[in-house]
Amino acid sequence: LGIEKPCCVMIASRGQRVYAMTLPDGEPLCAETGDLPRPGTEIPFVGGAAARAASAAWSCAWREPEFTSAEAAARIAAAADAARVARPVPFYIRPAAATPAIEFSKA
Repeated sequence: LGIEKPCCVMIASRGQRVYAMTLPDGEPLCAETGDLPRPGTEIPFVGGAAARAASAAWSCAWREPEFTSAEAAARIAAAADAARVARPVPFYIRPAAATPAIEFSKA
């Protein structure tokens, strides 16, 4: 979708946390902005304010995304070959913060 690779895509989360992944073959992670592993200076950051701040702190290039996350996901889905690609499923980087307060018996 108009993003040259390699690049580090970053989306802000709650507080000072961000979700980041170096494309095309990096592992996704969720971390405090100060705890992110530094990519090579030749790898540009792509994203909103969090990516812009990280790129400035590490003297890396920054690009604003061409599309919102929702529009990018819709474009990827529209371009996929439904006969060859499985339906999308949620991908969670970290475990849920909430858990059920009661236990259910198996009876």
